[in-house]
Amino acid sequence: MRRFDDAPFLGFDYVTGLFIAICPPVWFYCINPRVEAIEEFKNGKKREEIDAFDNITPLSSKNKICLDVGYGWLVTFQIILFAISFSAF
Repeated sequence: MRRFDDAPFLGFDYVTGLFIAICPPVWFYCINPRVEAIEEFKNGKKREEIDAFDNITPLSSKNKICLDVGYGWLVTFQIILFAISFSAF
């Protein structure tokens, strides 16, 4: 697949996105700012004034927190699955 720098991107790889989508509050916390940034960009705001939704705009502190929350949920979910898989024996 070709990558376009100014095209919207998910922010996580597909596996992480799958595990984040399992918990809707985490999904909405991580993805809604990107969707709102796209809408603001379509309405004429400059890239410097909105959150990152592409590969060009540098990540703001809010974007970094969203990434930390997403990856934190991924690690927590994997630990829970690991504990469940060994408690069954």
